[in-house]
Amino acid sequence: MVLLLAAMGCKSSPRNTTPADGSGGMPDAGSAVDLGSDTDGESVADMAGAAQEDTTIDMAADPPPVASDAPPVTSDAGTSCGHGGELCCPGGMCLAGGCCVTGRCVPAAMACTSGMTNICTDGSCGGCGGLGQRCCGFAPLGQACTTSNTFCSGGVCAICGTEVGQPCCPSPNFDLRTAVCTGAGLVCNAGSCQKCGGPGQPCCAGANACADGGCCYLGACVGGGQICGSTGSAGGGTCTSGRCSGCGARGQNCCGTVCDQPATVCATNASGGTCVACGGVGERCCAGTNACGAGTICIGNVCALCGSEMSPCCVGGQCATPALVCQGSDGDARCVKCGQTGQPCCDGTNRCTDSGTQCLNDPNFEKLRCLKCGTAGYPCCSRPATCSDGSCCLQDSNTFRSTCVAPRDAGATCSGPL
Repeated sequence: MVLLLAAMGCKSSPRNTTPADGSGGMPDAGSAVDLGSDTDGESVADMAGAAQEDTTIDMAADPPPVASDAPPVTSDAGTSCGHGGELCCPGGMCLAGGCCVTGRCVPAAMACTSGMTNICTDGSCGGCGGLGQRCCGFAPLGQACTTSNTFCSGGVCAICGTEVGQPCCPSPNFDLRTAVCTGAGLVCNAGSCQKCGGPGQPCCAGANACADGGCCYLGACVGGGQICGSTGSAGGGTCTSGRCSGCGARGQNCCGTVCDQPATVCATNASGGTCVACGGVGERCCAGTNACGAGTICIGNVCALCGSEMSPCCVGGQCATPALVCQGSDGDARCVKCGQTGQPCCDGTNRCTDSGTQCLNDPNFEKLRCLKCGTAGYPCCSRPATCSDGSCCLQDSNTFRSTCVAPRDAGATCSGPL
């Protein structure tokens, strides 16, 4: 193991820990550290293929939110998004020039990854992730674009989601079921953006699925005053003010497989389908992204309470209080205590609450935890890498991890023999 000596004093306050070449012992922002995927293909489906694992870099602790005068922005799930430390908005959007890194927004002028010099600037992470730039190699998938409305295609970040015919923008975890088109009057259909909302066109997402008072029937828009489906009892009646008169309300037959009254969903049975209440605790999950009400989450097509300690995480990995954080894999993620020594790092600005601890990558668990730092035998405290007890901060050139090491000889300094 090769150890690089950080240029800092051990007797008094630390000096600059950056080597003379300014590299910090690591590649600079313009080098090939974050090389993205070289996989071919122009579609979202191709882009979601196997990720390269040999160029990925462990993510840093999520940066703290920054003050912003921007108006509130919400994700499809109804949670705040786009500000520093928050989830990325649909299409990977972050406000004020931030960067979408593995699903969360890094504020402008902050490092995109731990200990690196790849600073977020106008959505680009130090030469990668911006429109027309190479894809970044962020873990776990190695095919990351960090500016809004871009996706990785052939190793380069290309535009998506804004015009008819463009590929849909993938979600941050490349789940094609939640791919989106952010342009007005567009919907994602079979991996590409199509016009929606007009008579005969696909229904748009959201409550106002069809324009000009049209009705969504069997996934397509019916114009106002037109018949929904066939005439007679088998049809859905007449489209009036956005609703088919003979279907779609609670207790009525479904409009095909859709119910257009708020908080209702189509429950199919042997004789067809009926619109029933949805979204409340113990009720069926509603269709779309807002499947359940506040404080609940859809589990097994039933809305259950979420967000309390050891309860399932709410939509977007949210928990009820700042002292809890969402941990675990999809389908089994739960809210656990955070912030104290050995516990996972909390979200937000006060990530670790115990004195002498910092949110660092735990090599034993390969996760971010609140760990003791800054004294001999423990990791160096970061931003910048320092030791508080006169130890020298030494960095492993292979793993980029740093450790506080006491000089062997009394009176020795970090710049001399250890």
